[in-house]
Amino acid sequence: MRTRRAADGDRPFIVEMSRLASVIEDRPLPPSDSEEVTDKLPGPDDCAVVAVDDHDHPVDAAWWFFHYPPLLTASDGSALPELIVAVVDSARGHGIGTMLIEALAAEAAARYTDISLNVHLRNPAARLYTRTGFRVAGKGVVGSESPWSGTCVRSDASALSPEQPGLTRSRVQHLTERGGSR
Repeated sequence: MRTRRAADGDRPFIVEMSRLASVIEDRPLPPSDSEEVTDKLPGPDDCAVVAVDDHDHPVDAAWWFFHYPPLLTASDGSALPELIVAVVDSARGHGIGTMLIEALAAEAAARYTDISLNVHLRNPAARLYTRTGFRVAGKGVVGSESPWSGTCVRSDASALSPEQPGLTRSRVQHLTERGGSR
């Protein structure tokens, strides 16, 4: 398994991965033309990477896009790119999520100091995000149906820093109760 930048021909695959990234657990996948899916797709200035098998067939994907309003902003007020990671059930637990995050972080490092993401705490990937250097930055996206959603950020300076709080239910609940920081 290896990663590569997504090509134009990977667009239908990225749409399917966006459908997968739009749900948690046993909820049904949304239609591919729903706003829930299309609003998360990478635009022309965004970056997407795919994990591919030995025959160069895409298996899983990660990308960044810009949410409006921004999930988080940098100290200068500019929007931070929001990361989306989609790994199929059968591929989870084999390091592919880590590989995708690190490949996308390397792409982002040339343009951004921070990358962000939004995650539901019932999502098993919450542990992956903490292991790869993401730290809680506030409560989840406004309008999220659950208080168990967190906004996380990864900075070159703070990646894998043990003194920063990880993504835990109690940490997100605390941020949610006090209004979070966005």
